[in-house]
Amino acid sequence: MWRSRRAPLPAAEYQGETMPIIRRQLAVAGTGLVCAAAFGAETFAAGPGGTEAISAAVEAYRVGLLNADGKLLNALCSNPIAYGHSSGRVQTRKEFIDEAGNGKSVWKTIGFSDLSILLNGGNAMSRFVFNGVNEVNGKQNTLRFGVLIVWARQRGKWRLLARQGYKI
Repeated sequence: MWRSRRAPLPAAEYQGETMPIIRRQLAVAGTGLVCAAAFGAETFAAGPGGTEAISAAVEAYRVGLLNADGKLLNALCSNPIAYGHSSGRVQTRKEFIDEAGNGKSVWKTIGFSDLSILLNGGNAMSRFVFNGVNEVNGKQNTLRFGVLIVWARQRGKWRLLARQGYKI
């Protein structure tokens, strides 16, 4: 017996019969299971590749910038990367590392606040507020902006894949 979706069977008619499943209900349930399998277990993964490792990578990034340590920044970065500034300028891996270590900008302080981390399998996102004081051509600048970094797990280590600064 076929009935329109607009006129569902009264509850009394289901007694003793199997309730029909609408394809839409089946699709929604299947989508929910796929999403739970794909994102549920790995999104909140902990352990050696978890949030502690991302926190350590974010701290190494901060120290690398503060100390203008090109070797450390090189080790943290994937190849290639997209390194975006809050001004809209985008750099390659080489441009970022060269500029970070060229001495034109000397960081006095760098601090990160409001760190949040989201894991999803072999990828992670860290978001934080960048607070820093640097000196460029004898002029001191105070900077405060938001940062989103996308990390990728490569050969057992978290590598910076993309970074975007944004105005807050």
